Amino acid sequence: MSRTLSAALSSVLLALLIGGLTAPVMASPMARSSVAVSIPRATTAERPFVVKLRLPSGASALDGRLLVDPTVGDLWGVAPVGGGTALRPERIAGGYAFGAYGLHARNGQTVVRLVMSAHRSGKLQLRVAIDAVADGLGRRVGAAQVGLGTIGVAGGSRVHAAPAAANSWHVAPTRPATATRELQPDGKFNRQDLDAARLDWVLSRLHGSACGTALEGDANADGCVDIVDLQAVLAAQGRRVVGAGGATAIKPNAPTSGNFTFTVTSTADTPDATPGDGLCADSIARCTLRAAMTEASWVAGNDLIQFNLPGNAPVTIQLSGRLPNIGSRVGTVTIDGYTQPGSHPNTATVGSNALPGV
Repeated sequence: MSRTLSAALSSVLLALLIGGLTAPVMASPMARSSVAVSIPRATTAERPFVVKLRLPSGASALDGRLLVDPTVGDLWGVAPVGGGTALRPERIAGGYAFGAYGLHARNGQTVVRLVMSAHRSGKLQLRVAIDAVADGLGRRVGAAQVGLGTIGVAGGSRVHAAPAAANSWHVAPTRPATATRELQPDGKFNRQDLDAARLDWVLSRLHGSACGTALEGDANADGCVDIVDLQAVLAAQGRRVVGAGGATAIKPNAPTSGNFTFTVTSTADTPDATPGDGLCADSIARCTLRAAMTEASWVAGNDLIQFNLPGNAPVTIQLSGRLPNIGSRVGTVTIDGYTQPGSHPNTATVGSNALPGV
């Protein structure tokens, strides 16, 4: 994106947040049940315009797709009215995926605006698919819907058809939702769980599959990673976790602070058996990278993860999935691959003679 376009986008989003962008007269909503979608009747090429989404009463999160030929129309950003967090639109087959959570009503209405522009003159078709809506507690409400509208772009009459919804992936839960589970196990719902949910929302869109996968962001275990998970994790912030169901209870003898060093001795990719006890050990007492990162995130202090793996550097660890988020309650986490025997950092003045450890 050019600097000029970035500046223009910032100005547009700011204008939306403080009270609205002057726009052409809005057409009648494409749908009067659940989410009402309105678009302007007309615009000019490269001029920002707004597609307005009015959510039903009590809605706090929205997940959807804007299906448009990307060569003739762009989705720049998402601007909630009244507060909330918008996710950056992600390119998918047939258009863009968008989402927002933590939404609040203003003047009795919950509104989300999609900021767009058209690149060519003519009649630009927009297909808006609403895949999920959640209430403040992260419970799915309403049904999926699809609407089609057209905006006239001055200077032409050619119709730029919108891709069909069937040609784009969609969100369709495969089982009932369960209680919200931690995504970053440390005994408490906190910002790390929300970060993990956001990351997996993005990854699922980039991979073109939001449902039927084993992505860790499925906090409510309904078979999909969507905005409902993010809203549920947001609603659970600050709550402590006690019991099973994939969650780990805080152990009374767990260390709360200290500068820990965890030495990875196995190339396996297995989880820590008892997160938070200060010991890096899977179910058969091996210290794996995944287990070490989990323990480092539990305890406060400046933690070091080092390596003493069998074999000659560089040694490969074959991952079975995404590693835990790197974090620590208080302090830092350092992962030093050059602690692996046989490795060494660069010492050459020209080029590099480094030998990575892992």
